[in-house]
Parts: sequence; C-alpha cells; structure tokens
Amino acid sequence: MKGSLDSYIWKTVAGSYLACLAFLLFLFIVFDLLINMGGYVRSADNLGIPFMTMIGRWARFHVVSSPWVFVTVAPFVTVIASMFSLSRFMRSNEIVPMIFTGRSMFRILTPVVVTGILSALAMAAVWEFAMPTVGRSMDRLRESMGDQEIEEVDARSVVLRSPTDPRRVLMCERYDHSRLRMEGVVLWDRGVMEEDIVSVTALAADWDPEKGDWELHLGKERSGDIERDRAMLGMGEATPEIIRRYGKEGRDISLLSYSDLSGMIEMSPNRPMFTIAFHYHFTYPLANLILLLLALPLATSFERSNKIGRVIIAILICGGYLAIDLAFQNLGRHEYLHPIVAAWASTIFFGSLGLVMFATIRS
Repeated sequence: MKGSLDSYIWKTVAGSYLACLAFLLFLFIVFDLLINMGGYVRSADNLGIPFMTMIGRWARFHVVSSPWVFVTVAPFVTVIASMFSLSRFMRSNEIVPMIFTGRSMFRILTPVVVTGILSALAMAAVWEFAMPTVGRSMDRLRESMGDQEIEEVDARSVVLRSPTDPRRVLMCERYDHSRLRMEGVVLWDRGVMEEDIVSVTALAADWDPEKGDWELHLGKERSGDIERDRAMLGMGEATPEIIRRYGKEGRDISLLSYSDLSGMIEMSPNRPMFTIAFHYHFTYPLANLILLLLALPLATSFERSNKIGRVIIAILICGGYLAIDLAFQNLGRHEYLHPIVAAWASTIFFGSLGLVMFATIRS
C-alpha cells in the first residue's frame, strides 16, 4: 500500500514536470513566431526561398535550441510543476489521509525535492556536454535563416565559438563594425589534449580582406610556458559579418560550457563577466532547490483561508529572488562587487531563508 502511494506521488510529480516543460517550450515557440513572423517573411524574400522552406528551417532551429530553452526555464518548471502537484493533492483532500497512513509531510515532499535535484543535475550536464554543439548548430541555422536582426555597429563583450571547430572560442572587449576592428582580443584553443591548449591575445585586430583574417596589434601566442609574437589571428571563419550578427553582449556566453568558461577565466582573470558566468552555471541550477524551499512552505499550508494569496506570495518571493540575483550580477559586471560575491550573494541569502522556511513545514 505504501509503495503504491509513493509510486502515485512520483507519477503525479513527474507528469506535472513533463507537462509544464512541454508547455513552456511551446510558449517559447509561439512567442517567437508571433513576434518575428514579419522578419521571417522578409528573410525568405531576401534569400529567394519559399516561405514553407523558411518555416522548415525555423522548426529545425527550435528543435536544436530546445536544450538551451531547457536550461533557461528549468527552475520555473520545477516550481510550477511542484505547485500544480501539491494543489492537486490538496484540492482532492489527499494530503491529510497520506499523513494518517504514517507518512510525514517531508516524505510526501521527497519526490518534489528529488525532482528539483535531478533538474539541477540535468541543467549542469546539458551546459557541459550538449551546449557547445548546440550553440554551433544554432548559429548555422540562424545564418541559414538570414538573421538580420542585429543592426548594431558597435558591440561589447563579444563571445564567439568557431563555426568550424567548437574547441576554439574568440572573445573581444569591443567590436566596431564601421572600422572592422576588434579591441581586447583573446582566442582560446582548447585542443585535444591538455598540452595542446593555445591562447592568443592582442591589443586590437583589424580585418584584412585580402588575407581573409584578422591582423593583430601586439599579438602574443602562448602555449604552456612558451610565448611568441603572432601577426595574424588565424580564425578567418570569424568574419566581420558573423561577429556583427552574433556579437550581442551576453547572448553567446550562456552557450559556453564549464570547461570553456574555466579556460577563459584562466586567460583573462580580470574580466568579471567570465567569472560571474562560470559561477552562474552553478547558482542557476541551484535555483531549482532554492525556489522550492521558498515556495513549498506556503503551498503546503493546511489553512483553508487565503490559499490563493499564499500562492501569489510564493510567486512574488521567487520573482524577487530572480530579480535580486540579476541585480547583483549587473553590479558584478560593472565591478561594483567582487564577481564571486555578485554571483553567490542572492543564492546564499535566499537559500538560507528557504531552509528556515522549509523547516517550519508542519508534518
């Protein structure tokens, strides 16, 4: 009997999680289509292809980008699915009978908490193992769709993975498309083995159309303990048009793995953006658990009065956590806070608050 009841709880939580994930993925697709439909029509005309061909490419893009969408929405999926599951149990008056069978509230909530842990681990695995390939495929599909949305001639903090070799990552502090010039250039080539790692740094780089590559100013190449001068970047596939198109600040950094970010921190320890992004790859998965700790005590209250108000308060607390987290990260990027403090401050504060609130759940 107890085993059957445990199985029932697990199936309800897992079903709610999958349903919420599918729903949010669907919303991403619908919103993209509604907002950018006109752009897709213009791109199809500019490329001279049938509109249905463009729709096919658009559909492939959303299939390929689904891992990126997953790591973006997973904490929200965890909380929403948990709230739905518990609301179902409480609406059907099933919680009290479960407790009368000898279960504590903490045992009833075990599937919810374990789901949050699994969701966090899945996010980490996707970021490390799937995201490099996903990012490269997304860029190729964007290009095939004639992505012309980026009109800026001046971009900051550009991060671009090589379209031909995902082990090579290029970043620059500033790109001026009107001058075809990058400033604060760093190229990291992870290689196959640890001893193959090569880093290239330069004060600036200018595009040479005859050579089809970037000419470096004060360029240096480092491999192990050996450092030598370098005249050309050696990444001609990163053309000015590609950098202009995909050079929006912060967009590509979410597609970098833990290994990529760790290497960039080692190369550029004074760039807080990479340190914050690396730690964010840890703190954001932890949001699955932190949001649960904040929301569950309110969702499991037995009082009949003001249940809707409690759910609204839980949602507001979760929204406050995410807003404060983003605020701290922005302070860190602008060097008002140490990058590690900026990355972990809200996680530590709200995590501690969540533990205190979770301990108040009556069993």
